[in-house]
Amino acid sequence: MRSVLVLGPTGWRAGFRALVPAEIARTLPAWWKRRGSPVPWPIDVRALLVDDVRRVGHAATMMELWDRPKGELRTALFHRIAREAHVDTFVVYWPQGGHTEGMSWEFHGLIKDILDEQLQAEAIRIFPEASVLGLDGETGLATLGEPDRRTTYFQDLLDAGCPVAPWSTYEELRLFVRKHLSP
Repeated sequence: MRSVLVLGPTGWRAGFRALVPAEIARTLPAWWKRRGSPVPWPIDVRALLVDDVRRVGHAATMMELWDRPKGELRTALFHRIAREAHVDTFVVYWPQGGHTEGMSWEFHGLIKDILDEQLQAEAIRIFPEASVLGLDGETGLATLGEPDRRTTYFQDLLDAGCPVAPWSTYEELRLFVRKHLSP
């Protein structure tokens, strides 16, 4: 059994029109309270992924399910969750158009842990929407990031050897997450 922390954006960037099927809103777990938007937010999809991972027998959580005592820094919360939940696998959900500011900090922490040999790259599973994964025309190498967005350093996760599974539909995303966590 794995212990999984599901990471990714909370919301959509301003002006982005997300194409999330209405079915996602109908399949959200009963324990999750939606944000009220007619289109599910990325945080809603992360809750669905947590539920999917739990249904296949793994422990799973996301930061929003943990209380942060007054005065606890978000960084401390992140590390406390990883420690107290015995996280051994990080699932990164990356839809096109998701806010990446918080992801930047999370990615930095994960890369630092890889560099400090506290974490193996294989423990970080990246699930980018297919449009977020590209191909460098000069080198032929895969690239991770969104054009015209400051996502340059996100490439480090790909270059470090973290497993990547691009998806085109939310059905594929859910299937790939479950498949990548199988023994």
